[in-house]
Amino acid sequence: MFATLPDGSRLPRHRDPYAGSLRFHLGLATPNDDRCFIEVDGQRYSWRDGEGVLFDETYIHYAENTSGENRLILFCDIERPMRYRWAQKS
Repeated sequence: MFATLPDGSRLPRHRDPYAGSLRFHLGLATPNDDRCFIEVDGQRYSWRDGEGVLFDETYIHYAENTSGENRLILFCDIERPMRYRWAQKS
């Protein structure tokens, strides 16, 4: 899926409930600027063109872009094997 984050935008702090996957972001057309970032569990990552970020979306995270440019990424969920079958998505 493709996702934009326009200049001046902020996604509020949240956590996603499903632990069966990890989220991957690939920077496609990013500001390449530290003012465009995602913070996951207190660790900040700035998007860069051609670089990936993999994170556990069950941790509190938020994103912000105050760079003066829009951000475009490709993101997908990567299945994480669960120890117990009942915890897996059907």
